[in-house]
Amino acid sequence: MVFYLYFRDNDISEWGLDFTVSRDIFGKLQTVELKPGGANIEVTNENKEEYIRLYVEHRFKHSIKRQFDRVIEGLKSVVPLNLLSTFDQAELQVS
Repeated sequence: MVFYLYFRDNDISEWGLDFTVSRDIFGKLQTVELKPGGANIEVTNENKEEYIRLYVEHRFKHSIKRQFDRVIEGLKSVVPLNLLSTFDQAELQVS
């Protein structure tokens, strides 16, 4: 949240960002476009909210999707998901 507030409230026009993220996949650096043509779209003060949204979506949805899918598969092999749907987040965290 602090990153978001800093990014949102400050001038980022000279940071040299574009609509891509780089990630390390088994020691190899890969660049992923956050939107079509993202490598050619500069992040400006006018579009930084979109960049933040796409960046967070990528980090929490796409970059861990394979791992998350494996966790769900393992969980489904132990507990049917329809039984878990009756609990809310707080109830599932109780140990």
